[in-house]
Amino acid sequence: MNNLRFDTLYFYPCILCFCWQSNSSENAIPSTLSSLNDSYILESKNASQEAFTLTWSYPDLGYQASVINALEMDVKDKNFANKVILASSKTDLSHTITVSDLNSKIMTLLKVYEMETAPIGIEFRISSSISAAADTLYSNIVSTTITPYEGE
Repeated sequence: MNNLRFDTLYFYPCILCFCWQSNSSENAIPSTLSSLNDSYILESKNASQEAFTLTWSYPDLGYQASVINALEMDVKDKNFANKVILASSKTDLSHTITVSDLNSKIMTLLKVYEMETAPIGIEFRISSSISAAADTLYSNIVSTTITPYEGE
């Protein structure tokens, strides 16, 4: 009986090692994020209306895994240093954001970067992950210019 347990423990790390090496992110295909219009002007009178919907494809890891896709947003050319996560899901492949929610998130980013309220370049991407131990995959980056409004 002890030999069986020893053999099982002995081979278990080898199996994990094999799986880890063969499931590298090098061959994975990340999500593809749909494009947006070149620019949007947000107005408080349209606060409850849809600003736009972003859609994306499911990443292909080359094997079955439960993937969490997060829709991220940040100011253009900031390398997602202070990204805002708009949505996160294992199953959804789209997210619709209202004018009010989008405006609020942009105003937060403007404060973080100490920028004035004006038309601003905004970037979006999808980050796909299966665990903290695995590499995160990033989709293409989609950018647009958005003019936010102050106040409600």
